[in-house]
Amino acid sequence: MGSRNLHGDKASRSTQQVILSTGNLPELSYKPGDHVAIIPANQSTIVDAVLSRLSDCPNPDLPMQVMVQREVNTIAGKMCTWEPHERLPAAPVREMLTRYLDITTPPTPDFLHLLAEYAKDNDQKTHLDLLA
Repeated sequence: MGSRNLHGDKASRSTQQVILSTGNLPELSYKPGDHVAIIPANQSTIVDAVLSRLSDCPNPDLPMQVMVQREVNTIAGKMCTWEPHERLPAAPVREMLTRYLDITTPPTPDFLHLLAEYAKDNDQKTHLDLLA
């Protein structure tokens, strides 16, 4: 196991070659050209702060499934169905906030406008629109 910068120390960008050991496990097969993402976990203090702000959140340590509403065309017309999110596994909210969701990147202006649309408090709505 090891790594090296493919562009050298003085380059303006960095591309790392990382050498990993798969221990010859068949489920960890790797072919030249494959890519691996290494995504760090969010800090527990930040996750706890987010959890403290959630109202009506079920027990954050019990498994749940993120569902996505989809519109499908049927003989009877368009219908809405709920399906499990295709990339997020069933997991506790705490684990989702820790491992799967980006809770540290500032929200985009479009997302802030979307939140403002759902805000029930006019002051919060105005504040979100100003932030956007």
